[in-house]
Amino acid sequence: MTTYTFGLRCNMTQKPMIVLTGPTAVGKTALSIELAKKINGAIISADSMQVYKYMDIGSAKIMPQEMQGIDHYLIDELLPSDEFNIVRFQQMAEDALQKIYAKPMPYAPRCDGQLDSKYSWQW
Repeated sequence: MTTYTFGLRCNMTQKPMIVLTGPTAVGKTALSIELAKKINGAIISADSMQVYKYMDIGSAKIMPQEMQGIDHYLIDELLPSDEFNIVRFQQMAEDALQKIYAKPMPYAPRCDGQLDSKYSWQW
């Protein structure tokens, strides 16, 4: 049995965001796709190797045919010779968030005004 942890950021001044974390090779990718399908969401990868093109083998990178129509960001965006650090990640993630939030949402997220709730469940 695997335990996943995710945080839900949802308050009156911030747009909703779910962050899914867990150890390597526990099924986060499959779970994130199923969750994104249910909420019409998108996925921003925080993997330091999947951001690079041509590094498919050692990174367990999701392949386009596995994405099931879900938009993925920060995958195959940089050349291996490009520098990638936390500052660049923040900039790229912010750009991705702006693209995601610019799309119309099929429903209005319900927020109760709570700050940064955290949940976990077993799968």
